[in-house]
Amino acid sequence: MLAVSVVMGEQRFTLRRDRVGAPPVATIGHQSGGVVLRTETLPIADWSRRLAAELGSYAEQNAAAADALARLTLPGAS
Repeated sequence: MLAVSVVMGEQRFTLRRDRVGAPPVATIGHQSGGVVLRTETLPIADWSRRLAAELGSYAEQNAAAADALARLTLPGAS
């Protein structure tokens, strides 16, 4: 099996293929405290849209945090 997983908050996005040539399977596991409570299988297009949305949200949150830190710590930043 070949798989890749990305954990974003309480969601685990996994794309796996059981063997070479097998179709990929896209799932999102909803977890709490590292324990997966529910897993849903989605079409790859839906899975990738949801992952992209989570990555976009993460980037926005971290960009805002980086900007705030820069304003506090860099000389001349306002």
